[in-house]
Amino acid sequence: MRGGLGNQMFQYAFFLSLKKRGINSQLDVSLFSYVKMHNGFELQDVFSISNDVCLRNGLFGRYFLRFIYKYRPNKLVYCDKPYTYCQDVYKSKQPFLLGDWISPSYFGEISDKVKEAFSFKNVSPRNCNIAREMASVDSVSLHIRRGDYLLLPNYCVCDEKYYESSIALIKENVASPVFYVFSNDPLWCDSFMKQFGVPFKIVDWNQGNDSYQDMYLMTQCKHNVIANSTFSWWGAWLNRNAEKIVVSPRKWFRNSNLNANCADWYQI
Repeated sequence: MRGGLGNQMFQYAFFLSLKKRGINSQLDVSLFSYVKMHNGFELQDVFSISNDVCLRNGLFGRYFLRFIYKYRPNKLVYCDKPYTYCQDVYKSKQPFLLGDWISPSYFGEISDKVKEAFSFKNVSPRNCNIAREMASVDSVSLHIRRGDYLLLPNYCVCDEKYYESSIALIKENVASPVFYVFSNDPLWCDSFMKQFGVPFKIVDWNQGNDSYQDMYLMTQCKHNVIANSTFSWWGAWLNRNAEKIVVSPRKWFRNSNLNANCADWYQI
């Protein structure tokens, strides 16, 4: 296991698909004990997921894990292809599976079980109140990820044109949209959103270990505009509105056409 909450959720959904096929598996969370990654292993705190978790204690266990992670010997490690459904992994003989497993194809047959597993815990009263507000209007989550994304050379930062087109599409299809904006750059977003003449609210109070509650609120909106981010991807995928409109960026990377978009989402 590795990465931020959105990536961990893809990995856990893949893990559930292994279990569904009768493949004996464990979640190795040892990397989080010595590598700083976002808020660490979050599945336990956010969703109370603690079963089948393995932690390699002791000097030998840690050095062995570093060896596996760094050198990835073919006889021991199966590595996924990024943002690709690697179906042959289910027949793999290697004891270690390393990757992010970012594709909904891994868990399409067990979507109900995945949704049941990702039931948010410890939602604050303020966020519960906002969720009720979202239910009473044509709420649209809008995720604008800047900050760290501006420094990542391979990622395409969703630009103003993408959000302008997304907002226009929503306005064409939703009678009275109210936008709830989630971002790591709220000041920029406040200035940016004022040009569209639409009601909006900047959600900026879920910080640090509480940032997962932004994802919870995304799931409570009736429609979603996501960034090229696994965080808002899950916010949209877990949205249970049968008539939801999801807008997603067609291009997630500068030099690749790979993405994680679902077939029924609008792509811009």
